[in-house]
This record gives sequence, structure tokens and C-alpha cells, in this order.
Amino acid sequence: MSNLDLAKWTEFWLDRANERAYQSAFVSALFFHGYTVLHNTSHNPMEQGKDVIALSPVGELVAFQLKGNPGSRLTPSQWFELVPQINQLAFSRVGRSLNPHNLNHKPVLVTNGEIEESVRAFVDSFNSQSIPTAPGAQPIELWSRGNLVKFFLEAFVVAWPADISAQIIALKAATYSGTEIIEHSDLQALFLQTLKWEADDDQRKLSVPATLEKLSGLMTLINVMIAQHQKEGNLFETIKVKTIFAVLVTGYLEEFDLKTRKHIEFLDLIISDLREEILYFSSGIAKNYKDQPMIDSFVADEFAFANERKVMVLSLLAACFLAFDGKDINEDIVSMLRRDTRYPFVSWEGIIPAYLLIFWAQEHIRGDRDPDRILYAVTRALIQKSHQGKLPASYYSLEEVVRWQYRHYLHLSSPIEHDERESMAQFPYVMTLLLTKRNWKQSVKYIWSEVSKILRMEALLPRASLFGFHRCELSEERTIITPVPQTWTSLLDIVEKAPEPLIPSALIQRPWLAALYLVFAPHRANESIVLWLDDVYGKCWYGPRRRRLK
Repeated sequence: MSNLDLAKWTEFWLDRANERAYQSAFVSALFFHGYTVLHNTSHNPMEQGKDVIALSPVGELVAFQLKGNPGSRLTPSQWFELVPQINQLAFSRVGRSLNPHNLNHKPVLVTNGEIEESVRAFVDSFNSQSIPTAPGAQPIELWSRGNLVKFFLEAFVVAWPADISAQIIALKAATYSGTEIIEHSDLQALFLQTLKWEADDDQRKLSVPATLEKLSGLMTLINVMIAQHQKEGNLFETIKVKTIFAVLVTGYLEEFDLKTRKHIEFLDLIISDLREEILYFSSGIAKNYKDQPMIDSFVADEFAFANERKVMVLSLLAACFLAFDGKDINEDIVSMLRRDTRYPFVSWEGIIPAYLLIFWAQEHIRGDRDPDRILYAVTRALIQKSHQGKLPASYYSLEEVVRWQYRHYLHLSSPIEHDERESMAQFPYVMTLLLTKRNWKQSVKYIWSEVSKILRMEALLPRASLFGFHRCELSEERTIITPVPQTWTSLLDIVEKAPEPLIPSALIQRPWLAALYLVFAPHRANESIVLWLDDVYGKCWYGPRRRRLK
């Protein structure tokens, strides 16, 4: 694809994006161009006229105020509305926490539209008359559509994949309406093609500077994919994509042993952005649904998936609580997590990591044993459905499960119909171990005979760096017969001797991210990972490998 065609593609995307939709891509493009991003704020009254604060490659402190004018112009009337924010942008100094050397910042007004000549005249007048009155203030610089196209294009050229199928995935990104489901496999394909991860050994080893260029350019491209989702408020999909990308990055850094300061800075940037996105989403959910059910339109339209959606949405609120260690969290978020969660059924195994996230958060929030009772009820439901052969595996999507459940009414066929999984399941055994750690001795004794009849199938990855893959050709699938301990002590020994999780070291340091990733990739939730997360976040009487966060 020629640079001219790529420029047109960039223009097409930029002309559809509002300020929130292109802010994430703008931040990643800043990193690509050598900036050190110090602050990236959500659009709120506390931003003080500065959406993004960064250090330029030459050490200059720059404050950016982003405005959205997709397919239009910044007009004089808009300029006068912006004057209070412009004053804050130009005259309000960057705080010492971000600016320990007390540097004067360069203010930059950014818009993805054109700027009318009369507005440029107003800016010139402001720079010549108002700026000199404030000691240390610098003239405002304007970045318009043309500047942004060139700014983004340089990142896209580096990250653009050579493979045709991956190019098609990237090309579709600019045409998304914001309602599409972005597949994990598509993200993996883009990642592998851009970084040449699966190429021959002689070709795939990039230089250290090249890996930073590729990663930051790819991050910019990924943010284009979710720009319309952000614009339309589809933040669940936005969080999913950012989570998968972050885990893929942790794997890539581990695979090639990339531990330079800039690589660590890049990883911190994308994870900080993800945390802020989760907090923004959780605050919105807690505010809009604190006094009403999670129904978007009409209950009959959403009956088939309302329960699953509620669990998955609440799991993101739980991830938010754990990501911030329960500190500086809106009380409405905590109140929603404190609610009764006695859900009536378990539709498929893919929902279990979301249940577990809520369970771990509630153990910290609630003072009763209700979370343990829910854990037991869900385990019983899994056992029953498994023996009936009505428990779809975790690698099926929610859409596939809903189509299977209502296939007789919709007159549709489903691949789940031909998947023989009677007395086979992924989670009953490990959830029974969680009950064991909580000393539910009689309950475990009651269900153990049924648990021991269930076979477990899991894919073993050869190394931790592949944890973020949706499918991995190098994995080895095995069927496990559940061990039958003779005493309660021997069952506790199984818990104590559980192997360490095979995940990237960056996720070991950020267990909340590993737990969140399992919501979107539940087939990666094996016994060792679940027990490790329970050691970190669980609250129980027995914890021989306790690794709690401080």
C-alpha cells in the first residue's frame, strides 16, 4: 500500500473522530515521535485546559489541548467559547508533581479539523497582546488537520503490516461504526505481522529502537480500530482491545528480553491508559445504573444475554476495584459490587473468570460469607451441567452460546451441538480447590465424588510469552483425570503444591491485568493461574503460598 493511499486512509479516519476518539491514538503517536508522556487525562472539569502533558525529544515541556472538529473547521464562535480553556492552557502552570524542575510549558491547541483564517488572526493577536503580560508564558501553537495527518502517517507507515490478510484487518479499522466485535484473533494477526514474531529466526529479531517504533506505531493503529467505539460509548469493547494488546506486549517484551527504560516506559503508558479507561467506564456504569437494572432498551430484546452481560460488566468494575487496590474508587462503584449476586444460572464456562473477579472483589467489600455461598452455588451448577453435556466450553463466544441456546426458536445450527463434552469441564475442579481453601469441608466432601468424574482439558503453552495468544500452534492439549485424594490433608497438599502460573513476569507484578485478561480469554484460565490469583486477592483461612499485594 502506497504512502498516498495510507494518507487518504488516515484522513478518512480522522474526519470521523471526535476529540475523545483520537486522543488515545494521539498519545501513542507522541510516544512514537520520541515524546515522554507525563499526563493523559479524561475529559473532565479538572483537566485545567490540558488534555495531554509531555516532554519533547529535546526536553521541552509541552501541554496539548485537544478539540474535535471532524470534517469541519474551528470557527470564530468556537474560539470565543474556548477562551476560558485557552487561558488555562497558556497561563496555568504545570504542577510540580509533573514538572519538578518548574519548566515553562509550550501550549499547543490541537484540532482534527481545519482552522479558519480569522481564528488564526485571533491566535496571533492573543500571542502578541496577552502572552507578554504573563511572565514565563509562551505563545500558543496550532496543530490542525494537516499536521495531524502527517503526525499519524509516520507511525502508520512503520506499523503497517506486509501480509494482505493483516492489511485488510487494518483497512477495515477506519470504517468501523463502533458496534463491531473486534476479534482477538485479528489483534493477534496484526501484532504478529507487524513485529515479525512468527518469521524465521534470522528475520524476526528487530533492533531495540525498531521494536519501540513498531510497538508504538502498532499501538497507534490499534487505537484507530477502537476510535469509533470510544466515540459511540462502546467502552466494553475498547477495554477488551486494550487489555488484549497490553498482554500481547508483555509477552513480546518477555520473548525478546526487552527491558530497557523506554520499553518499560511504553508498557507503563499503555497500562496506565487502560486503568484510566476502566475507571472512566466503571464510574459511568455506577452513575447511570446505581438505581436501575442494566437494561439498555427493552427487557424482552435483551433477555437472552442480560444475565451474562451483567456479570461481565460487573467484572470490569471488580477489575477497577482491584487495579486501584480499592483506593480512590467512587463509592457508587463499591456499592454496585456490594449488591447481591445470586444469579440463577451459568450458561457456559466462559463466564467463570468474570464470576471469579466479582467474587474476589466482594471478599474485600462484603463482611459476610455470601461470596463463598455464591462460589459453591456456581460450582454445583457447573458440575450438574457438565454431567448433562450442556456446558459449552470457554473458547466459544457469548454470541455462539446464545445462538445455541435458542437454536430451536431461531432455526439455526450451531457448532456447539456437535461438541461432545459430557462429563468434561474446565473449572469445577479448581473451584472446588477454592472451596477447600475456605474450609468448606462438608460441602467439598458432598460434591467430590461428582467432581472426580469430570475430565479436564487444557492447552499447555511452551513458554510464558505466548499467554496473550488466542490460538497457539505450539500449545499441547491434554486431558486430565481429576485426582482422588483419600484425606482432607491430601487435598490441602494439592492446593499447597500447585505449580507457579506460566505467564509473563510483567503480569506477575500486575495480577489485576491477568485476571481482567481472563474475562476476555477464559480458555487461558488454568488451575495454576486461578489458584495464584486467589492467593493474591482471596481472603480465606488457608493460604500456604500467600502473595498478597501490599
